[in-house]
Amino acid sequence: MLTKLVICAWTVYMTADANLAAQFRVWAGSAVARSVAFQKEVATKWTEMVEAAREAAINTVTTSSGVKIRLIGLEKSIIDATNAERAQFGLPPLEPDPDLMQTARAHCAWMTNNEVFQHTHLPVAENIAMGQQSTEDVMQTWMGSSGHRANILNGAFRRIGVAAYRSSRGVIFWCQQFQRK
Repeated sequence: MLTKLVICAWTVYMTADANLAAQFRVWAGSAVARSVAFQKEVATKWTEMVEAAREAAINTVTTSSGVKIRLIGLEKSIIDATNAERAQFGLPPLEPDPDLMQTARAHCAWMTNNEVFQHTHLPVAENIAMGQQSTEDVMQTWMGSSGHRANILNGAFRRIGVAAYRSSRGVIFWCQQFQRK
């Protein structure tokens, strides 16, 4: 009799255990599905936030000839600060030029990658700087130098290209290029 009772109890236990195991598998499967869905939702939101940050950091300006130029925030701040200095002297603002942006970026990248502080050999007026930590600092340096100041306040210049990059050692290299066009 006791043996039958133990066998009966064991059977009920195993059946319940099997049912619990099946229920657990269903629950676990739905939890995994919820987890995967949650992970996808987080990844989607993260991607949206990164894209929004990139768009906020990148400014698109349209030149008078209709050409669109994408500027990072730092490039825009250099152009804005330069034009603010010019405005104080009644000079017209400089317009970003696609060719000058390309050559300023290329030269600044070359200086940064090689950690060499040297003017370009291109036929442009150019201001370069190294080590300043902000647009305000570099503008103060340039405006405090007669040659650099002359480039910024030259009323004949109408176009500008700028760049600033940080080297692997943390040194920022700056470049402004000007043309009459």
